[in-house]
Amino acid sequence: MFKKKGLEIEYFFFIFGLIFAIMTLGLWQQMGMAAATQRMSELKINTVMQIKNTLLLMQSAPVNTHTCVSLRNCNRITIYPHYIGIWGPTNKYFKEGVYLSDSLVGNMDLYEYNETSGKFESLGPDGYTTVCGSGNQIVFLCFEKVNKNSIYITKVVGVEK
Repeated sequence: MFKKKGLEIEYFFFIFGLIFAIMTLGLWQQMGMAAATQRMSELKINTVMQIKNTLLLMQSAPVNTHTCVSLRNCNRITIYPHYIGIWGPTNKYFKEGVYLSDSLVGNMDLYEYNETSGKFESLGPDGYTTVCGSGNQIVFLCFEKVNKNSIYITKVVGVEK
């Protein structure tokens, strides 16, 4: 009779310990994912702010100024006439939608290069979309002020050594 009661107590502590371990691991994973989600959001916000600040500075820059912004920590980015959309890395944990900035500051006209016509065309309602760098590929979004009110947007792709 005492052996049976001792065995029941062992099973009780084993099951209690197993449940406690599973709960601890679940909590640890949730805390880690919360920190990772926050960090990925910060990286996307930094990319958007870098582009917004570059376009703002281009307003006061002299004509023929050329500058580039590296695109990392995102899947793709779209510059619309009045705001920026950025899509972040997704995997089984990050199923994020688009992060939209509130607006682009300034009144410059934005133009994108149309490969079909070989000319720069005014940025339409669909915006300018490009992918971000991945692996050893580096993607730069470049801006060139061609006259007092116009900025051309181009993309340059490079490879890390």
